[in-house]
Order: sequence, then structure tokens, then C-alpha cells
Amino acid sequence: MEAVDGEKTARPHHHTTPSPSSFLFTSLYLTPISIFQSRNLNQTNVIVVKMSWQTYVDDHLMCDIDGSGQHLSSAAITGLDGTVWAQSAKFPQFKPEEMKAICNEFDNAGTLAPTGLFLGGAKYMVLQGEAGAVIRGKKGAGGICIKKTGQAMVFGLYDEPVNPGQCNMVVERLGDYLVDQGM
Repeated sequence: MEAVDGEKTARPHHHTTPSPSSFLFTSLYLTPISIFQSRNLNQTNVIVVKMSWQTYVDDHLMCDIDGSGQHLSSAAITGLDGTVWAQSAKFPQFKPEEMKAICNEFDNAGTLAPTGLFLGGAKYMVLQGEAGAVIRGKKGAGGICIKKTGQAMVFGLYDEPVNPGQCNMVVERLGDYLVDQGM
């Protein structure tokens, strides 16, 4: 295939489907990038497809949990500074001081236990988590799970009939994946 000025451009051939391990993360806002490589080993073809963080919220956090027809009530991915990278429609509008307290809990485990965790004005009783990695909270029949990665926080909120274990699994699985990717 000829391009402008006579330069040759590669014609895409059959491409492989990306696996979770093929995701790379780049740019100032750490936008996920998926690399598809051609099966033709004699020719180097790379097509870059940008995916948004919203895809991770919609497809991996707000997903049908284990085919049960149940979903988290809301979810988000934020930077460690509290900036929202992506969120579901019903994720609560939080205050900067709430996000600061959550970040402080990751740095100094046990700081939220006496006062509770607040998000969007709702108070959650802090439960056992993993110091520096996971915060879990309970509020009535629902609750929250927050997984910290190297550069982000993954939030999941749930109400009945979703149970705490289901929420933890969904949030922590995505968080672990991001950690494995250096995120």
C-alpha cells in the first residue's frame, strides 16, 4: 500500500485478540492502551487502540457478578490525589476532605476506625481490611470496598442482595490486575 510521498505503509493483517496481560498504560492521565500485533512475523504491524478508564468501571466493576444478575450499586476509579478517572452514574459526590481521610487511612491504618469512613456524606463503619491495600466498610445492608494500587484507588459500593464478599471480589480483582500492570 502506498502512502503520500511514496512512503510504504504497512497493511494490517489478521490480529490477535488482546489478553489482559497485553494492556499497557501510558500518558499523563494513564490512559490504558491495548497493543494488537500481527500474526505475520515477517512484517511488524502494531495498531494502538485507546481504551478509557470508563470501560473498566462499566465492564469490570459494574458487571454482572458471577452470572447472578447482581451488580454493585456504584463504582469508581480515582487517582491517589482524589481526582476521578471514571465513575458509574450513581457514584456519590464526595468532598475533598473525605478523599484525604481515605488516603490517610491507606498510609496510616486505623485512623478511620474511631470516626468511620465518610463518602458522599454517608458514614461507613470500617471493617477489617488489608493495611495499606484494602479498606472495607459497612453501612446497614450495604457497604464499600476500596483497593489501593500504585497510582489509583478502585471503589465499589454495594447494597443487598449483593454481599460483602461479592463486592470485595469484584473490586480487589480489578485492583490486583492494575497492580500487576504496574498501576
